[in-house]
Amino acid sequence: MRKYLLTIPCTLLCFSLCLAQTPKTTIIQDNWDAAYLEGIRCGNFHSTVKEIVQPDGTKHFETRLEMQLMLKRYKSVVAMKMDTEMVEDQEGKIKSFRMIQHLDKGQAIQEGEVKDGKLWLKVPGVPEPRALNWNDKAIGVYKQEKLPLLMKAKVGTKFDYLNFEPSLMQTVRMQAELFPKEEVDFLETDKKNPAKATREKVGLMRYEVAPDKVTIFGSALQLPKMVSWVGDDFIPRRSVMELPGIGNIFLYRTTKEFAQKDDGDLAVLPDIGLNTMITLDKKIRDVHHREEVTYQFKLESMEGASAFTVDGRQKLKKLEDGWFELKVLGNVGLEEKQPAKDFLDSSYFLESADAKVKDLAAKAVGNETDELKKVRKIERFVFDNMKGSSSVGFATAAQIAKDLQGDCRQHAMLMAAMCRAAGIPSRTALGLVYVEDSKTRTPQLGFHMWTEVYVQNAWVGMDATLGEGIVGPGHLKIADHNWHDQQTLAPLLPVIRVMGKVKIKVIDAK
Repeated sequence: MRKYLLTIPCTLLCFSLCLAQTPKTTIIQDNWDAAYLEGIRCGNFHSTVKEIVQPDGTKHFETRLEMQLMLKRYKSVVAMKMDTEMVEDQEGKIKSFRMIQHLDKGQAIQEGEVKDGKLWLKVPGVPEPRALNWNDKAIGVYKQEKLPLLMKAKVGTKFDYLNFEPSLMQTVRMQAELFPKEEVDFLETDKKNPAKATREKVGLMRYEVAPDKVTIFGSALQLPKMVSWVGDDFIPRRSVMELPGIGNIFLYRTTKEFAQKDDGDLAVLPDIGLNTMITLDKKIRDVHHREEVTYQFKLESMEGASAFTVDGRQKLKKLEDGWFELKVLGNVGLEEKQPAKDFLDSSYFLESADAKVKDLAAKAVGNETDELKKVRKIERFVFDNMKGSSSVGFATAAQIAKDLQGDCRQHAMLMAAMCRAAGIPSRTALGLVYVEDSKTRTPQLGFHMWTEVYVQNAWVGMDATLGEGIVGPGHLKIADHNWHDQQTLAPLLPVIRVMGKVKIKVIDAK
């Protein structure tokens, strides 16, 4: 299903052809969908399919998907934009892809071409493409959409197929099923005024496509399913996909004029940041300086053993009725052998080789030679010089170094890059952090990112949003990543395991 790829997107690598052999290109599909989050207009999806006929008669199909959404995060409205493209042959075999994630400023581009049984992935800054294993049974987006029609699917029909997910660099098996008609609302466009539409009721078949679990950085993860309501032609009139912990995005097939209307009341959009906060049953005084805090948590509809990191700092114990005990220690270093070069090298997002990042690192460190003191100086520098803002989109460390503004993500990424520029291995950590509501003083846990550095033969946590030189038991870690060879935001995906699905209570604090 085409729009599913925008949940975790796919794309195309354009072919260069000489003018003497110009192929014939015909647009065979051009569709627009208006997007709504919890009933509030928040953007649109645009998809096109081009049939490309080569001079020798060979056909290819190029599918392009453009997503533009406006989402609210901690009272600020932020734009989320992604473009994906994919080329497939007449049999549906994928030939190439391209995915563009629009960042706060600039773009993160991932593209590859299938050739000689391998996926050749272009890596920024590397002259030669990198060869990856390829499953030739994966089919393209256009073929996926045609499957129910080709199979003459009826109510009760079940089938599966393989979908390539470029943001994960994985082939994912998709389970599809067609259900009886349901009476649902859809948008009926005014024939005289394409910018006007009314909601009407109609009976449409329910078509579900659910991915099998995938393994992300060693842990199993269930991605959300896509549900569409289709007529006998299997063209979706409306669809819905879940944003974990946020709500459902409903898509209604409509005209370009209506889809592009900017009439949503963004002020009343559900707040992604505030709505994902986890309320605790009691306060923890001076939590970041405690020696140890014991929590209990329970996840809805999934096994909790893999929800949080288990290491020398976090201990897990299974209890009854689906509850787990999580004991989190204070500022404890995790002893480990010297990490791989990947934790020190400059990368697409952690651009430690960038001139501005190196300059900031040099200013922060000065003449200091002690590694632990270096990282604490860098943490304090980021804390003192960054302007807090929740309206900034995800960005590379080089961009953050120029703008010096953002939330916990930007603080963590910039600190990690500056530490590498100072010769200290680093990675980012994802998880939850203890906070108290500024008005009600209600104790809560919010989703958070911080930095971990390798000093004195151990990984030590640092949080540049706090600037205290420690990470205490108020930080509950879900995952970490070094961002090596990453051109997508896949390292952020592990929070899906917990987002909107967990209950947590405080048992003890020492």
